[in-house]
Amino acid sequence: MRLSHQYTGYWGNTVGEKTPIKTSFFYGWIIVVVAGLAAYFSGPGQTYTVSVYIDSYINEFGWSRTTVSSMYSMGTFAAGMLMGVVGKLLDKYGHRKIATLIAIGFGGALLFISTVRTVPMLLAGFFLIRLMGQGSM
Repeated sequence: MRLSHQYTGYWGNTVGEKTPIKTSFFYGWIIVVVAGLAAYFSGPGQTYTVSVYIDSYINEFGWSRTTVSSMYSMGTFAAGMLMGVVGKLLDKYGHRKIATLIAIGFGGALLFISTVRTVPMLLAGFFLIRLMGQGSM
């Protein structure tokens, strides 16, 4: 709906409006590829990948399965509680900036969990990979 005080340009659009560029390429395919890559690269934070290493934690450090699984559950719960904050940051700063920071943070989280020596470090590592990998990507 045009208001009476708006000036209509030569091509019928209101002055200051941008006319969409017509292209033969559908931009949605880029979104599909990026989303697929994000899902693929979040694999180290997924339950099916973490479960491969549970026996290694048990054998290497002598921890019980209950201890390792409890740390994983607590890390997952704590990371899940922060998803609202991540959503607000996405709304405020945009997907490109936040996704870049999350990818860098996820790499740091993977480096951190590779250096785990104590149960609190395991909890922090699980929290970070679940926050950055599973939830935020």
